[in-house]
Amino acid sequence: MDWIGLFLNRLLVPIILSIVFLCAQVYPKKFNTALRAIIDKTPKLGIKPDFTISTKNTMPDLADFLTYGIVVRKVNWKVVIGIVLIAIALEIGLSYYYSMPLTGEDLPLPVQLISSVLLAPMSEELLVRGFLLSYVVIFAITLKNIGLGNWYGFIVGLGLGIVTLIFTVAHGNYSQYQFVSRFAAGLLYGLLYLASDRNLLPPILAHAAANLTIILGDVLG
Repeated sequence: MDWIGLFLNRLLVPIILSIVFLCAQVYPKKFNTALRAIIDKTPKLGIKPDFTISTKNTMPDLADFLTYGIVVRKVNWKVVIGIVLIAIALEIGLSYYYSMPLTGEDLPLPVQLISSVLLAPMSEELLVRGFLLSYVVIFAITLKNIGLGNWYGFIVGLGLGIVTLIFTVAHGNYSQYQFVSRFAAGLLYGLLYLASDRNLLPPILAHAAANLTIILGDVLG
C-alpha cells in the first residue's frame, strides 16, 4: 500500500481543505477578506461578472458570491432527515441494482470514519460544489446579465454535469457500478446545493450519510 499517497490524498489535503471550510464558518468576514485578496492578486483567474440584474443568487462581487455559497446556513430538521434518507437509498438502491456489495476502503475503521465521513464531505463539497459549481452559476448569471437569459438553465445543467464528471473521475471509479454510483451521488449533491440556494450543508450531510452507509454496509455485510 502506498502510505505516502494515502496520507496525502486521504488525510493531509482533506484536512487542509476542511480547515479552510471550518475557518469560513467560524470567521466568515475574515474568510471573505482573504478570498477577496486572493481574487485581486489573480485577476486572470477571477471572473468578475456585472451584477446589474437582480436575481436570487446574485451578490455584490465575486468574493461575496463565493462566500455566500461556502458559509453554511440552517436547514430544517425534516429536510435533514429527507436528505439523509435519499443519500442512503441511493447507495443501497444502486448496490442492489448492480448486485454489488457496499465496499469501503481497505483501511482501519476509525481511519475510514474520519476520512470518509468527516473530512471528505467537508473538503470535497467545499472544492467541488462550493467553488467549481459556484463558478458555473457565476458564468450563467453573467450570460443572463448580458441578455442571454434563455441559456441560464442550459449552462447550469451542463456545468453541473461536467463538475459531477470531474468529481466522479477524481475518485478513480473504474467499474460501471463505481462510475454510476459516484456520478449519481455527485449529481445528487450538486442538485441539493443548487436547490438550497447554494447552501453547502445539504450536500455535506448527504455526502457523509452516503459514505457512512458504504462503510457500515461493508462492516455489517
